[in-house]
Amino acid sequence: YDTDLEKTHPLMCLNRNLTWHRIYMLMLMYNKPWIDKADFSFMLPMGNRLENKPVISKYITEEEKEVIRLIPTPIFLDYEDPDNVIYTLGPQVYTLGLAYTRNAVNLVTETSLTDGIMLTEKTGKAICAYQIPILVTNPGANQFLEDIGIDMFSDYVPWQDWDQIENHKERMQKIVDFVDTIMQDTDAIIEKHKELHPRLIKNKERFHSIDFSNLLIKQLG
Repeated sequence: YDTDLEKTHPLMCLNRNLTWHRIYMLMLMYNKPWIDKADFSFMLPMGNRLENKPVISKYITEEEKEVIRLIPTPIFLDYEDPDNVIYTLGPQVYTLGLAYTRNAVNLVTETSLTDGIMLTEKTGKAICAYQIPILVTNPGANQFLEDIGIDMFSDYVPWQDWDQIENHKERMQKIVDFVDTIMQDTDAIIEKHKELHPRLIKNKERFHSIDFSNLLIKQLG
């Protein structure tokens, strides 16, 4: 999954399936003054999802649902044609390639927050695209990646402040608070990315290395 090393945009956050934590992140982020500077997508319409999924009611309050209902969905990227968006997962990789190519930071809303440490291609794409990853995922995931040799840029992204927080909403709020801070100066994000180029390259090399592959296979055993 190759992209340019040089980035021109600060932040991306792509969302497709209507899981509860992505809906909650939509609520936290939608009214931020910098949201139009981010490649933020919420690909599927909300429909009656808030009413029909018990797991959503487990985590999202009725008051929060009222706020969410006011947010128009779907939300597309600036280069997407709403009448010709490809919804299937395979071709979607091609459709969304520009977001990975141009953005310095990837706010990754992983598949799950509640099923133990479960990382998917969403995190892998950020690493392969020379991006600084900020993970919205399970407790302990950042430390796990550091332990297996992936640089999570703790000197820039203070993930240690939230990585072990068990309360999912509290963890997400801390992440959004940090993103809110760095998005006050989007030029500084691009400059920081340039400063981190050697480490971003090293991350990609590590991800594609035989040693890393063998380590993951060993864990499966």
